[in-house]
Amino acid sequence: MSVGLAHAVATLLAAASAAGVAWVLASGVRIRTGWQNGTSPLARWLDARRRAAFNAQLPEALATMSNALRAGFSISQAFDSVVDQGERLRARQDEDYRLIDAACRVLYGADNRSGLYALVGWPADAIYHHYLALRTWEETAALLGYSVRHVQTCVRAALDLADANGQMWTELGRGMAE
Repeated sequence: MSVGLAHAVATLLAAASAAGVAWVLASGVRIRTGWQNGTSPLARWLDARRRAAFNAQLPEALATMSNALRAGFSISQAFDSVVDQGERLRARQDEDYRLIDAACRVLYGADNRSGLYALVGWPADAIYHHYLALRTWEETAALLGYSVRHVQTCVRAALDLADANGQMWTELGRGMAE
């Protein structure tokens, strides 16, 4: 490897390391609005997933930048190619949060007092704990104080009701007869 190329690769690695550390530190900032207070199991899971994705993508990003430099591209162009990949990942994460917010609106309504919870009560909490907070049926049942079979039966009935009502009426906490 020539001295110039070795220097360029060393510069690239230093810049990538600095950018990576800054990104990891910035991504550790918790969301403080709405139901995502940064301490829920779901928020922790999403944070862990984001960090794991970063760790998995770092070697590929460095390889992409190294190859771009070997091909004669500038450092700026090499960073641009990696940034494009990052923007696509960020768009996917934003879509995940949008879907989770929509699920919470169906469960608890926009005011956190309506939605499916206003129609069926605790089974809406069971849906949240099992499907959004990613707890097992056993953990969900223990948390709510019911048997696993009873929780599963009530959740199925609540989901059937939400299905019959449709998203709009369920979010409002209104039944079909209202």
